[in-house]
Amino acid sequence: MLAIAACNKDQKPEGDENQNQPKGTQVNINATIPGGLSWKTGDAIAVASSCSRGGESGVSMSKNPVVKLTANKDGELSSFAPASADDAILTVDGDRSFKFYAAYPWKEGLTDLKSYPLAAAEVQSYSADPKANLPFVASASVLNVLAPVNFAMSTPYALICFKVPKDIIAGQRNTLKSLTLSGTDIQLAEQGSYNIITAAYTAGEKGASVKVDFGEGLTLEADKTVISFVVAPFTVPEDGLVLEVETTTASSTLNIFKTEGGREIGAGQIIEWTLSSMGDSVEPAEFPVTFLLGLDEEGAQTCNADLQPTWKTTETADGKWLSTQPQAFAQWNWGPRGWRRSSAWPGRSCLCGS
Repeated sequence: MLAIAACNKDQKPEGDENQNQPKGTQVNINATIPGGLSWKTGDAIAVASSCSRGGESGVSMSKNPVVKLTANKDGELSSFAPASADDAILTVDGDRSFKFYAAYPWKEGLTDLKSYPLAAAEVQSYSADPKANLPFVASASVLNVLAPVNFAMSTPYALICFKVPKDIIAGQRNTLKSLTLSGTDIQLAEQGSYNIITAAYTAGEKGASVKVDFGEGLTLEADKTVISFVVAPFTVPEDGLVLEVETTTASSTLNIFKTEGGREIGAGQIIEWTLSSMGDSVEPAEFPVTFLLGLDEEGAQTCNADLQPTWKTTETADGKWLSTQPQAFAQWNWGPRGWRRSSAWPGRSCLCGS
């Protein structure tokens, strides 16, 4: 959200000698970005403002019709300052019916915010900042700016953040060239424009896949590196998604989201997904995880005396569950000290394989 408030006394931005810009109170702007993301110092947003002034409506409150404001600090909440004197937003006595519009990221050459270009691009340049390729917009109408005004930031796209292991292709040191995400009969890329004044999104050209490009290459040093994809809203296909991995020395394909068929990935969602090294037979899972021991895919008990002759059926069966006992399970959780068993029935842990 954005919070906007007026200073307590009139002030003119230092160095402003433009006689056409009225002296007045500079409007201060704070912005909060949603979804657990974070502003970085220097992040720039575009803001347009208007009010009723001197009997006229829709009067711009700044020299520039769309001003550039930059973040003063890192964090979910940051104050924003004008990039120049002409980017200051000023209010004078008698102003009323204020309207504010905001967009991230800042784009050069903006004259209004009636057709702000945005995209879940088919090719996205890698950035360590997850929101670098994700646009946001906001608007609000208020009667005065004496108290802070809150804006809810939103985006028409979703963000998928993969935690990529340094041995994504097992057995080698991996320097990534590209990652490409796709799926059956879905369109993940989309060009569009947003009229922030009317809150209307217009979709344009679409594409089946999105690629994160690493330029000259990104060598995976950390155990897990977060790599983010901006995607248009979609429904996960029944056979999941496909992630094509290209390194400087090899390429391979990973099938992911295999158990997520039918899941809706909507606008504004931020999805985190941990990838496993290819070929290690490990399926990443979200905790808590409950293991139902000894059931087939249809839920029938497979561990019994008929199906497994070595299954013990007496009370003297040392360390074995009996076929007459209810279904056994074990649940594991991830916590500050790593993963551990938090509960189990009938009160013992076990290691099961097939």
